[in-house]
Formats: sequence, C-alpha cells, structure tokens
Amino acid sequence: MTARYTFNSYKNFPVKACKLSEGVLTRADVFSPSGGKVEDAVSYATPVSKGDLVRLVTTSTDKGVITVAKAAAADEADYVIGIVVSDPQGIDSTTTSGETPVSANQRMADVALFGIGIIELEAGATISPGDAISLSESEDNIVGTRGALTSNGNMVALTYAVDGEKVAILVGASTYHPAD
Repeated sequence: MTARYTFNSYKNFPVKACKLSEGVLTRADVFSPSGGKVEDAVSYATPVSKGDLVRLVTTSTDKGVITVAKAAAADEADYVIGIVVSDPQGIDSTTTSGETPVSANQRMADVALFGIGIIELEAGATISPGDAISLSESEDNIVGTRGALTSNGNMVALTYAVDGEKVAILVGASTYHPAD
C-alpha cells in the first residue's frame, strides 16, 4: 500500500483572518431532484472557498481589516496575494433596514499570505491595499506609497490608511498575475 503525502504547508506564511468580498448575495428557496426543499438558501456571485487563491480588494476603505476576493483567471490588474486555508465563516443576513445587502462581504476566512511577515507602521499619506510601500528617509518609521506593485520581494499595504494612521504591511510579498 502506498502512503499518501501532502506537501501543503502554510506554517511559514503569515495567516490572518480576512474579510471576503464575494459579490452580490442572492437568497432563494432551493429544491433537490428528490423533492427536498431548502428555504432561504444563500448563494454568492463569486463565492470564496477553502483552497482558493485570493487577491486584495484594492478599492476597500475598511480600516484595520484585510479584504480579499477570489482571484480570476486572466486578471491583468490584480496580484494573487494568498490562499484560503479555512472554511469561510459567518453569513450575510440583512442590513439594518431589513434589506438584502447589495455586496456580500461579511464572511471571514483565514488566509495564508504569500510573504515573510506582517508589520504595522504609520502612514505618511493615504495608502490603499495593494500599494507598494516605501520607508521614510527620516528614520521615523513613517511609510508612503510607491504606487502600483510591480515586482516580488516588496512591501505591500494590506489595509487602507490615511496620514497618521497605522497600516498593515506584508513584507517580502511574493505575488503573481493569474494571467502570467
């Protein structure tokens, strides 16, 4: 009998709980071929599952929270930043007005981020998720943005921050375009 091995090991990557951006939430009654009924079943436009490669949501303005979405094939704009290592938890129910949320981004999952570690430093300007980071030359641990990420080994912003706020930074990011 042949032993089964797995070579997946995420213990050397930083793993963080991330908010999932899964697109429009739809609720409907679902019927099985045998006649069973599941009432008010939930589905997402782009659901995220354990094992999916994810990218940063660069338009997110949530402070202190890393927001990711499922990476799409042939995406020339966004870099894959990690892999989902846990089953998503939580559910989008309703808004405070009782309506179905337009954008389903309430579930969370643990994501192994492709980099060496995460540090938190003060932003010297507005920084968006996915921005390449540059350190201040004044040795005061204030960071700025160098614009779009263009190569591996950089420091990459994981969260949104404005001048004077803390920003989470992935050090030694190793990313790729799904289109590559």
